[in-house]
Amino acid sequence: RDASPPQEVPVRRDGTIFAESVLMGTKWSINVYVGPGASSAGAGEAIQAAFDEVARIEAIASEWQEDSEVNALSRRAGTTMLPVSADLYALLD
Repeated sequence: RDASPPQEVPVRRDGTIFAESVLMGTKWSINVYVGPGASSAGAGEAIQAAFDEVARIEAIASEWQEDSEVNALSRRAGTTMLPVSADLYALLD
């Protein structure tokens, strides 16, 4: 991860920062209130961390991404056993 200090993010008039992304085949939006004296950089990092986590889960469980872990498991259905990650196991359980 980049060692440079976090960059402040523009705060809207209502005291929030907003970001959106397309993940898991749908539009995601996150709106975070930045309280007085709080760092918008920290809120921006939190939003990015949330999007990163959704992307991580998508890489494991997406039926649309050919290289996802769940698709690898599906391609092997009815053949030899395939170990799965703890995350995929938890999602399927």
